[in-house]
Amino acid sequence: MKYTLLSIALLCATACLAQVSLEACQRQAQHNFPLIKRRALYAQSTALTIANLKKGWLPQVQATAQATMQNRVAELPSELNGMLTAMGRDLRGLAKEQYRVGVDVNQMLWDGGRIGAQSKWHCYNSKPTRPKQMFRSIKCAKE
Repeated sequence: MKYTLLSIALLCATACLAQVSLEACQRQAQHNFPLIKRRALYAQSTALTIANLKKGWLPQVQATAQATMQNRVAELPSELNGMLTAMGRDLRGLAKEQYRVGVDVNQMLWDGGRIGAQSKWHCYNSKPTRPKQMFRSIKCAKE
């Protein structure tokens, strides 16, 4: 009888100590669940993707440069060149070196809502299917 009462008392004491609050359980799940550890990376990746999409409204500048050197170039026939020289005109023809430099500037004026739709799509597809309170760090801008 003595052992029975002692075992019941011990069982009640361990049962009282074994109760875990909901917050403690969520903390332990966040600590041990590997996908929850990556949620900051998910949020950062989504934020960078949306920021890159919004840069589509900025002007795009593209600079190009080209230099060529030919070993043979087109020349005027010697008879024509002789006639032009006699008339006082001096035409040399094409140079062997040619250079080209260009700058293009593009500015988007209207995209038909494409950038906004893509940012919303990335925002909503980045949210995992886990409960929302676990992934509060992913914030999407409302447009």
